[in-house]
Amino acid sequence: MLRAPTLQHGNVGSTHAARFVRWAVVAFVCATWGTVVKADYQAGLAALQRGNYATALREFRPLAEQGNPYAQFSLGYMYAHGQGVRQDDAEAVKWYRKAADQGDADAQNNLGGMYILGRGVSRDDAEAAKWFRKAAQQGYAAAQDVLGTMYEAGRGVGRDDAEAAKWYRKAAAQGYAAAQYHLGVVYEKGQGIPKNAAEAVKWYRKAAEQGLTPAQNSLGVMYYNGTGVPKDFVYAYAWFTLAAAQGEQTPANNKRILRAKMTRSQVAKAQKLSEELAGQMAAETRWRHYNDAGMAAYQQGDYAEAVRQTKRALKEAEAFGEEDPRFALTLNNLALLYTAQGRYAEAERLYKRALRISEKALGSEDIRVAASLNNLADLYRLQGRYAEAEPLYKRSLAISEAALGPEHPDVARGLNNLGSLHQAQGRYGEAEPLYRRSLVIWERALGPEHPDVATSLGNLAVLYRAQGRYAEAGPLYKRSLAIREKVLGPEHPIVATSLSNLATLYQAQGRYAEAEPLYRRALTIYEKTLGDEHPDVAIDLSNLAAVYRAQGRYGEAEPLYRRSLNIYEKSLGPEHPNVALSLNNLALLYQDQGRYKEAERLLKRALRISGNTLDPDHPQVAATLDNLAALYRAQGQEQKAERLLRKHGKR
Repeated sequence: MLRAPTLQHGNVGSTHAARFVRWAVVAFVCATWGTVVKADYQAGLAALQRGNYATALREFRPLAEQGNPYAQFSLGYMYAHGQGVRQDDAEAVKWYRKAADQGDADAQNNLGGMYILGRGVSRDDAEAAKWFRKAAQQGYAAAQDVLGTMYEAGRGVGRDDAEAAKWYRKAAAQGYAAAQYHLGVVYEKGQGIPKNAAEAVKWYRKAAEQGLTPAQNSLGVMYYNGTGVPKDFVYAYAWFTLAAAQGEQTPANNKRILRAKMTRSQVAKAQKLSEELAGQMAAETRWRHYNDAGMAAYQQGDYAEAVRQTKRALKEAEAFGEEDPRFALTLNNLALLYTAQGRYAEAERLYKRALRISEKALGSEDIRVAASLNNLADLYRLQGRYAEAEPLYKRSLAISEAALGPEHPDVARGLNNLGSLHQAQGRYGEAEPLYRRSLVIWERALGPEHPDVATSLGNLAVLYRAQGRYAEAGPLYKRSLAIREKVLGPEHPIVATSLSNLATLYQAQGRYAEAEPLYRRALTIYEKTLGDEHPDVAIDLSNLAAVYRAQGRYGEAEPLYRRSLNIYEKSLGPEHPNVALSLNNLALLYQDQGRYKEAERLLKRALRISGNTLDPDHPQVAATLDNLAALYRAQGQEQKAERLLRKHGKR
């Protein structure tokens, strides 16, 4: 009888040198994709990857001392591994703890590892379990898997096989290979869940296809014994061959034993099959690489490069089959990019196709299906197709609550997104309790000073500002800004967003002298961290121009509006809705100056773009129509204004 080895559970140290994000599940945050980090941190990260530890240390240390959790985590990692500094576990623990206390999941995971191994602190399994749990509750797959092993072994927690299986399942669903293997083991044994050999084979296969040696060997054993699959020596030998190629003795022994029972023809077929399987695993490696490259390009505002890399990932994903969840995931990522570029019709087709594949391959209640539903709803919301977006948001939220529980941070994101939709619809009374519940969940799960808490505070403040509840909005904006400055540092682009948000409040109150310096500081941060041509720079230029326009400072406003328009056209394309919005703003400035012909030309173009990309009832379409009609009336052309409104069904 061949034996499947047991994967050792003790190797839980610091495995994350940097915060690389793969698109295993698309994030639920409205209007964002991934996390933009400070330019100095990016420079440090790039240096760390090159092995230039002195430069990395020079970039990370001041940021860490300012309270930036990403830099604190990275500095802790460098101390833990002696990269550019003397190896010092106690110092590593110090920096991990600082980042972990701010809710950083990487740091929470690695701090748990330090406690379980007794590095830099006295070994304490209960303390390790506490930190792994904090990271696991944020959806951190590695921590979920380790927490499962702790429940299985009764280390730091009471032994609970059902709880172990629960955490394995959560991590396995995210594609974490070790958890997929562990889930296969508990299915094979019937440990904490009903025994199911076919399910064991399914999860062994998923881990094996990611190159995990014990899973490859276990899958070979299942084929050899005919457990959960028909007995097949060719497949067994192929998987043993792949596992043995990684230098492990157990699969090498299994391969030798099995070969004595096979014909030459069977061995030849098995060798060919192992080469095919190796090719498929190499394709997955390339697929992940191109996905990551696309993410990096997106974060830098280079949408064209992001699309190129994601299309390469899609080409690699075709090798998995067009019904494979990885193919659906890549379609979804490409749709996100098309959405950012304003290519809404193309994005919608891809989202719908990805959703169909995901539902078929994963089941209608899978958390990845919830992500696809959410992204399609986001697209509809952007287009003003609110009636179509609402049921998708609600279904996504229901799946998340059922799969993750009502207090999970991803549920808070779903509540936040639904609240944003209701706010856009003017349903403020329905939006507010969703925002408030979201805020409570994030504060409980992540702590009162986590960046997601700041996001929730900001959203609630925006709602209050829209209702004219300025006195309530102000403290929320300020608290959100304070959290972000403390956690991310004063020069982070997300801090710039908070500065701009507070400035919009002052602008709405006519407090222009207070709004202007906030916009200027935000603009300086954006230009420094994101570059002069990033879309976020265009937003702030337009906001600052609006302050000047409101004060009659037309000569200062015009170049800002023009530069904003140029950035949008270059980065998003000439037919993007944001281009239409920018044209509209510049036209209003021209109208204020009596430059009616120039204003009319811009408004007509804005109306055409908006009409082609947005729902006819979208507020932006209505506002552009009203502005063009008002322009005609300002010139005494009442009949022309009426004809325009009738043509578009507004009379």
